Amino acid sequence: MHAFIFIIVSSFALEAFAASYSPYPFKRGNYIKYRTWAGTNATADPRLQIPDIVKQTNAIKWISLNIQGATGKIVTVSETIRFENETEENMIHYINVQTGEGVPGLPLIIAYRLNAGDYIYLPSVGTSPPRIENTNWENTYLGYWRHINSVNINQVPSPVSEVGTHTQFFWDRETGILCEMQTLNRYEERLGPNEVVLVDVLWTMEIIELDASLWSSQNETPLLPVAIIVIVLIAAVVLILLRRY
Repeated sequence: MHAFIFIIVSSFALEAFAASYSPYPFKRGNYIKYRTWAGTNATADPRLQIPDIVKQTNAIKWISLNIQGATGKIVTVSETIRFENETEENMIHYINVQTGEGVPGLPLIIAYRLNAGDYIYLPSVGTSPPRIENTNWENTYLGYWRHINSVNINQVPSPVSEVGTHTQFFWDRETGILCEMQTLNRYEERLGPNEVVLVDVLWTMEIIELDASLWSSQNETPLLPVAIIVIVLIAAVVLILLRRY
């Protein structure tokens, strides 16, 4: 009987920590701004062309996400891309943080309070989203210490291949906001019948500004105190139930 009670209480505790795949309760007007950068070793060889993605990325001054609302599983986002020539491109995205539908190419916003082992989006038929690998304190972003969820994705032809794409994502756990992304793409460029060179393209995106209310001190709850409270509550419930039996 005692073991049965413990199993029941433990299952409730685990369920309380299960991912709900809900968006952070953003307010209309919350915003996040990013800087992008791209570089390549192709600049060292005049025979190589600079990849278009490098030219296109470095023509961008900044990217801003402006939250229009968060309802159910959907976050409505207005994206503005400001170019170095001061022109702009504007788009509206309806991001479903549970399915990943409406994501504008990159997972800029995911569900909040995901833990290591959780998928960034729920799997569906024919899809297998990556899982959160770690939740750690990282270096500060914008002067704030944050719990950061990270994912590494390696797309290579074989484990020993020199070519392929390696990508890292870093999201703020409490809000699901992308803080940083880095991707290195290496491919072969043939310059002649007997000469092949490896071209590297590094692409990065990093948060440079956001609505201060999003990362106020009360938003980030330390995990250890929460875990202690949960353990104490479980112990109290178990003791009460044991006395009854």
